[in-house]
Amino acid sequence: MKNSNIKDSNIFEIYVTLLHYPVVNRTGNKIVSAVTNLDIHDISRACTTYGVKKFFIVTPDEEQQKIATEIIDYWQKGKGGILNPDRQEALKLVSIQSDLTSVKNEILKKTAKFPLVIATSAGYKGQVISCKLLREQFLLNKKNRQPLMLLFGTAFGLHEDVYKEVDMVLEPIKGPTQYNHLSVRCAVAIYLDRLFRF
Repeated sequence: MKNSNIKDSNIFEIYVTLLHYPVVNRTGNKIVSAVTNLDIHDISRACTTYGVKKFFIVTPDEEQQKIATEIIDYWQKGKGGILNPDRQEALKLVSIQSDLTSVKNEILKKTAKFPLVIATSAGYKGQVISCKLLREQFLLNKKNRQPLMLLFGTAFGLHEDVYKEVDMVLEPIKGPTQYNHLSVRCAVAIYLDRLFRF
């Protein structure tokens, strides 16, 4: 492939989903994790930079949904958007959903196709796909226009039940050291850059 650059974000449909349930805590128990202000801001900015169509935050907890909505409204409808129009633009991408099925249905409604769900994990032990292969087979392949959903877990990662709902898992991010505990904000940015590098 002579030119592997992606020049036009309109040629693909890619979505990012941040899952707060079901995820696990440090002891491996299934939990609902808390929505954080930094995740909302930083991930939405990364998604806007790389042309992601929508950033979904998934939590079934109504209080957490309320917190996320208040943060987004401040930047969309309150003084935040007036003071910082760039942040207002980024926060337009955010959609709060109760579960993964709702996200899939939203993408289906928008694109008339169910998305290919691609999970990310630092410690997944099964078969994975490389960013290079995903990029070549699904992002740069003009014959394949199925929307892609990149799925990220919070806390200590996705619960094992989630992997029953995904189509593939991306290779873990590895650096030159043994340390492997990136924040989800960093992980989203790194994966997006590897998939959309210009």
